[in-house]
Amino acid sequence: MTDRSTIFAIGGGALLLALLAASGRRPVDEAEAERESDGEVAAAGFNPGRFVVDEPEMGRLYQTERGALMLGKGPKSITYRVLLDAAELAGVERPEAFAEDSSRRVAYASLILAAPANAVYLTTELRRNDFRNAHGYGIDLRARPVLWLPIVDLDMLALGSVQVARYEEDGTLCTELPPEIREVIS
Repeated sequence: MTDRSTIFAIGGGALLLALLAASGRRPVDEAEAERESDGEVAAAGFNPGRFVVDEPEMGRLYQTERGALMLGKGPKSITYRVLLDAAELAGVERPEAFAEDSSRRVAYASLILAAPANAVYLTTELRRNDFRNAHGYGIDLRARPVLWLPIVDLDMLALGSVQVARYEEDGTLCTELPPEIREVIS
């Protein structure tokens, strides 16, 4: 039986592949970025390349790199890098200590696994130490998936809590893809 979440997950996976194909390469400088933004895709009101990045950043589709870790600390850890940047944006006094907190990294990893766009990558076929949700599912990062990295509420982050934000446009949780992408795939 097919339900709405299954259809969304399949559509999200197809969209991620299309976004990767469309992004091709990253602009080298601002002038080149401006030339690209004037292209046909941007003229149609949607520029998918701006959502795909090769460094973990919340609110973007991240093309995972070889050796990426969901948890852990340091440059290979997706959750550490996103929380470090978010803590700096939120004005947290000691952003490194904030990002090193394992409970906060687990909270953000849970948001990544809860994102509908990432559902196509959920599996029980994981290595022994890979992060799993309460149902035993995780994401095999060796497959180098393109992950949606949810946006966290910076006000709550400043208070020490990792919680998902909501889009101003429609009030949906930021575990969902941005409204402009959802409009394209629906």
